[in-house]
Amino acid sequence: MAGNDTFTLYVNPMPGAGEPLTGAVKTDADIGTCNSLTISSGYDATHTFVIDEIRLGATFESVTPRP
Repeated sequence: MAGNDTFTLYVNPMPGAGEPLTGAVKTDADIGTCNSLTISSGYDATHTFVIDEIRLGATFESVTPRP
């Protein structure tokens, strides 16, 4: 599909619940096909973070577990 893609980041959504009303949204990029993902803190080693899981999908329902 032509045009900018929409990405929404939800932090710790409730499993089995509906799609949250708010999330961080990015709509200013047309990335085409995505076959990799890179995450960087952009800081030195003293500024670290932990990620336990990332799920990518076309809909919220496609990436959230069902009870």
